[in-house]
Amino acid sequence: MLLQNKFKYVTLYLLLSCVNICPAETRLHDFMPASTYYPEGSGARARGMAGSFMVIADDSTAGYWNPACLHNLHNKEFAIVTDYFHRIEDNKFLEQPESDGIQSVSHFSLNHVSIAWPFYGKLFYGLPDAHHVISFNYQKQYDFTQKWNMQRQIQTATDHIDYQSEGKLSTIGIAYSLLIRENLFLGLMFNIWNNDLTQNHWKQTTYQECIQGNKQLEKALSTHTHIFNGYNANIGMLMTNIFNTAGLYKVNLGLVLKTPLTAEISELETFIHSKTGRQQTQIETSITMPVTYGIGAALVSNDFNCELDIYHTRWNDSFFKAKPATTARIGAEYLFKQNTYLIPFRCGLAYESSPAENTTDLFWKLSLGTGIEFIDYYAIDFAYQFRFADNVGESILAPMKFSQNIREHEMYSSIIFYF
Repeated sequence: MLLQNKFKYVTLYLLLSCVNICPAETRLHDFMPASTYYPEGSGARARGMAGSFMVIADDSTAGYWNPACLHNLHNKEFAIVTDYFHRIEDNKFLEQPESDGIQSVSHFSLNHVSIAWPFYGKLFYGLPDAHHVISFNYQKQYDFTQKWNMQRQIQTATDHIDYQSEGKLSTIGIAYSLLIRENLFLGLMFNIWNNDLTQNHWKQTTYQECIQGNKQLEKALSTHTHIFNGYNANIGMLMTNIFNTAGLYKVNLGLVLKTPLTAEISELETFIHSKTGRQQTQIETSITMPVTYGIGAALVSNDFNCELDIYHTRWNDSFFKAKPATTARIGAEYLFKQNTYLIPFRCGLAYESSPAENTTDLFWKLSLGTGIEFIDYYAIDFAYQFRFADNVGESILAPMKFSQNIREHEMYSSIIFYF
């Protein structure tokens, strides 16, 4: 099957090619467990606000959300972020109810590492002095961890399926922010998706066993290994003091453009069958991910911030039967400030429409966050996010009348050192 189908309605829908080996004769069959994968995002502070961070980002994770916001940094910073998730998928097959069941998986990983370096001076000879910030970033973009264990009844035999996916996509990003004029900042982050630099591959393994009564009729092991390489960029703009209420509150505005990503993908498929032996296929292909653009507005004060971000991804430019997808995120934080430290309290809500065939699937996120910052030394933050959806994935396995409910618990932790 063409590899483009693996990303057909990404934020990403996983395509699993496996083999139907029951009963009687051996025959290939494409089976696709639908599950959505979405960009990870960086930083516990941002996740505590459900990802509404396009305007108020003021740490070294800003390169991901809006590189223009790097201008908010006045100290050199080193940041490291980890994440953990526990996903529960409640699957329903109206055509094959024996395959119904709850599938779950948990995973802990490194989410983000960055170093940011502000400086003041001339970028080129003849230009005026200005505030510049450059940062170098590692960012996990997608996580493909998934496990399914299920069975299907085919005539008088039972097909047992044990499926596992592991791996991720990640980038090395170089970001830069520049003051253009008073209250106007531009930023750029160039993202390198290269498997030689960071992990940009994933592997799907499927073991199938066909049993009739107490007798094993056939068995098969299928593995698909994918290597992903490409480039794209995040371009951002930040406008501050759009509106100001005598210094108490001000309104800032942010704009982001994430350029299309054209990636080269190498797939190695190995299939070992108890009757037909071993087969191996190598496929080289490419895929184009569509452009995403967003706008955000934030109400900012000395101890309270509130932000609303809206993103739009033109999936219909890349895939014929897809529709554009829109994401809206709103978050707030209150800062309890003392002389040498501050304690933040954060919350957020997000709506995400994920592309599907001729429609979109709806996901919701609720988040909470807190931490402590010792001013000019370091900050520790934690965030919890609950992501959920009902009756999604229907278009992927339409012939089997499939749908699933998803419940996902996510934990983020980050530490930032100022120096």
